[in-house]
Amino acid sequence: MLNENFIKKISERNKEPKWLLDNRLDSFSKFKSLDKVEHIKHGLNILLKFNFDLERINSFDLGSKIIERNNDNIVVMDINKAVLEYSELIKENMFSTFNEEEKDKYFIELHRALFSSGVFIYVKKGFKIQLPIFENIVSSNKFSYNLIVVEDDSELTFIEDLKSKVNEYNSSVTEIIVGKNSEVNYCSMNNSTNGHNFNIVRSKVKENGNINFFSGLLGSGFNKTEVSSFLEGNNSRSNNVGMFFGDKEKQFDIYARSFHVGKNTKSNMFTKGIVKDKSKSVYRGLVHVSEDAIGTDGYQKEDILILNDEAEADSIPELEINNDDVKCSHGASISNVDKEKLFYLQSRGVNEEEGKKLIVDGFFYPLLREIKSDFIKQKFAKDFEKFLKK
Repeated sequence: MLNENFIKKISERNKEPKWLLDNRLDSFSKFKSLDKVEHIKHGLNILLKFNFDLERINSFDLGSKIIERNNDNIVVMDINKAVLEYSELIKENMFSTFNEEEKDKYFIELHRALFSSGVFIYVKKGFKIQLPIFENIVSSNKFSYNLIVVEDDSELTFIEDLKSKVNEYNSSVTEIIVGKNSEVNYCSMNNSTNGHNFNIVRSKVKENGNINFFSGLLGSGFNKTEVSSFLEGNNSRSNNVGMFFGDKEKQFDIYARSFHVGKNTKSNMFTKGIVKDKSKSVYRGLVHVSEDAIGTDGYQKEDILILNDEAEADSIPELEINNDDVKCSHGASISNVDKEKLFYLQSRGVNEEEGKKLIVDGFFYPLLREIKSDFIKQKFAKDFEKFLKK
């Protein structure tokens, strides 16, 4: 049963500083004051059911062993150990992209109170790591927090791979700080077969910095995910590419955001998804341009393909523009399988099921061109091919 003693035991086990325990207890108090979430609602008619009782969690996975690195160029370390060894750096950046006005406070405050695993990556100035860093997660009621700090003139590729075969709750928060003239490639692949997945990835990008996101949702029964970029520095860039595939009764609540703060910033958000059987998806996209963010170039596009009549999909793109020196646009399409294309394939000897697979393959193919990292491109292609063969 969740209570303050449970929170204190987490902190005591990790020998945490007082400031972190105080933060945990404050978040837990806020969580307890909120109404229990039993469904996710957008607008008047868009509803997703959430049927996992978070308050009954009384144990969770402490995380897998991290292969640590600590040298003059890069630090890779368990987050609990890093809190002790890099306390000031972590205190400055931990949950720095969050505020009191969060829409998903119920999930966020619980996560801030309970996170017990994760990785700290610190890339020092001028170092460009050539090979990607992998984090493989086998979920079992897991609350993980990752903090990635990349200093100026540096480069990093990070790939997170989630797998689970049980109906558990996985909660993950990742914050990425991108220094001046630096680039980060971040990939998150969810290959779970069941369970509930809550995932937030946020970045703060400084002058001339660049963040490339890719997220692939191929699993979990319930997915609530958010990817956000805060383009604080002038000439900073964000590229956010995502895909999802819903079958059976899977549910997706996907939120992509870019906040333009600096001058001459650019963001691109491109998502493709497929729903079939009785699966449901809600995609929300937001481009926010501040008053001083002149020269902004913001673009978002989402395409959803519905394979049968019982599947459902909704798309809610938004633009919030506070100055007139911008170039912003959005597009959204929700469509069914083109029967003429399917008929043409069948006329060439391809059966209906194989024809739909070919159409699905062609639907997702344009995403490959948008993925900047060759490592991530190969990872996506391999995982997607495996998924289609199931």
